[in-house]
Amino acid sequence: MSADAEGLIEHLRTHYPGADFAVYMRAVLGFNLQRKCRQAGIECMVVHAADVSTSDKERRRKTDKVDAQKLARALSAGELKAIDVSDETLQKERKLIRYRSKVVRDIAEARTG
Repeated sequence: MSADAEGLIEHLRTHYPGADFAVYMRAVLGFNLQRKCRQAGIECMVVHAADVSTSDKERRRKTDKVDAQKLARALSAGELKAIDVSDETLQKERKLIRYRSKVVRDIAEARTG
């Protein structure tokens, strides 16, 4: 399976026809997958990894399959709380503010350096 949103959506439609819900733990790529799923008509919940209960055994053998089983178990038990996904404009504005703050710190550090 390709490692992109379109590939995942195609996989879901092919292997799980009629499925209209997905859940994943937020990672480095952020919320792009969630947005693409919604555009494709698949409701998508994003959760923080620390909010998903994990046994010691699961921590020791961390794999995608183990993570998927944890998510499925927690979802069916009603234990998951979704992360609030900001719209793209707000997310870009926040990224710009963080970058500006970093530049200001770097300049101040260079002056005192």
